[in-house]
Amino acid sequence: MIIGHYGLALAAKRLAPRTSLGVLFLASQFLDLLAHVFVPLGIETMVFDRASIHLVMPVAFTRAAFSHSLLAACLWAVLFGGVYFKVTRNGRGALVAAALVVSHWFLDIIVHGHGLPIYPGGPLVGFGLWRSMQLTVAVELWVLFGGGAWIYARATRPLDRAGRNGFAALLAFAAMLYAFALYKPPEPSLQSAGFFGLWDGLIFAAFWLERHRTGSSREAARP
Repeated sequence: MIIGHYGLALAAKRLAPRTSLGVLFLASQFLDLLAHVFVPLGIETMVFDRASIHLVMPVAFTRAAFSHSLLAACLWAVLFGGVYFKVTRNGRGALVAAALVVSHWFLDIIVHGHGLPIYPGGPLVGFGLWRSMQLTVAVELWVLFGGGAWIYARATRPLDRAGRNGFAALLAFAAMLYAFALYKPPEPSLQSAGFFGLWDGLIFAAFWLERHRTGSSREAARP
């Protein structure tokens, strides 16, 4: 899954109003960021096969125990949430961030074929939503990302023009990247680092956006 992770992070802002959207984006993509390090180092491997089960996004892990196994996701979630709590003392934000780290695995098994391990050396799972372009777009773009953007828009309000236009620009840029990924998937190689870097750039954009938006009056009234 690609853009759906960001959608869930947008929605999570309502549960953790004091936590920066940048942190929520980072948590939701943390496992992929690890994979972007582990794959070039040879610790994990991916294959690019247009004839495989992954008709929409023909990228599959062949070894992913350290970043994309359920056990690893849980351990990384504890570490991420623990570090965040240590720095901020924001218990709710730490729990939400940790949940987002784990959520990455559960969203990925929806789209991947049988390629994600439960634990190192364990059974591989995946429901293969990437077999269908229509279902992939419906679930990722409209339900998760669109729904998350709607929840975020209701949970926050712009402080200035940058907060209003910047939010719209972030959504448009993410949708553009998603469209490019669907119709021209990058090969999982060092040459595709620039493409993945554009996705990761959304994290920095989210940190900037938080400086120009604040909680809505309804959310601000909550303890």
